[in-house]
Amino acid sequence: MKLWDDVTKAASDAATMAAKKTSELTAAAKLKYKLHTEQTRLSVIYEKIGRLYYDSIKSGVDNTAKIAELTAEVDAVSAEIASCTAKLADMKRKRLCPACNAEIAKDSIYCPRCGAKQPASTDPQE
Repeated sequence: MKLWDDVTKAASDAATMAAKKTSELTAAAKLKYKLHTEQTRLSVIYEKIGRLYYDSIKSGVDNTAKIAELTAEVDAVSAEIASCTAKLADMKRKRLCPACNAEIAKDSIYCPRCGAKQPASTDPQE
């Protein structure tokens, strides 16, 4: 009977682990999709700004207010991209270098890409 209990417990543990991993992969895929969507949205906004600026130079029309609105939108989308990028790094148990935005190990003292000294980690899981 003990053998059967051990087998069922092992199967249950394996199923639980598989469900957890599937959940993590799904969350990462959703974040990657959101990141891609926001990056595409940012490109479209930049294109609109460029078009408005070109039109203002070519025709003399003042598009400053429209460009200012789009600039605020760029800031909001950029913040969302930064948030998604940080969450993805955290899911990989990494962090982002504040100087160059490289994905680095959480316990890094210096960034391997730019050499910047990293702030002390406040992550209690380390």
